[in-house]
Amino acid sequence: KEYAKEIRDADVRCERGSGGNNHPGNREYLKLVKTLRESYQELPIRSKTAKHKIAMAIVEKIEDNGGRFVELEDAFGKEHPKRYYILSRGDARDKVAQALRNKLKTSQRTAITEDKKLRSPADDLKREADSVVMEATQKTST
Repeated sequence: KEYAKEIRDADVRCERGSGGNNHPGNREYLKLVKTLRESYQELPIRSKTAKHKIAMAIVEKIEDNGGRFVELEDAFGKEHPKRYYILSRGDARDKVAQALRNKLKTSQRTAITEDKKLRSPADDLKREADSVVMEATQKTST
């Protein structure tokens, strides 16, 4: 395991609770997930390649901003200090994919539905998802 010497503002702390949610990197990460979740969930189950690209695009966006996905190591006793280790890209992608699969709370679904009624037919989320997928595809082809 590679350990993080310090936690950067751009890092995504993979943990439950307000500690992670209040971290600047987590707030940016959650915005990306929220933006792309609906597009991800609308893809057919068999669209693994497209879903993979969306999840990897989020990982790459975090990395491009200088962030890493870090997780607190299980520590037992005072002789083992708590420390963060850096997740592999595959593990980070898996975390992102899980966040994208998570169902929206009813209040969030209602807010999105109401918001869509006010928008033009061109769905902003879909355009952003398409843009991220295209960007990820261009990165892998160069």
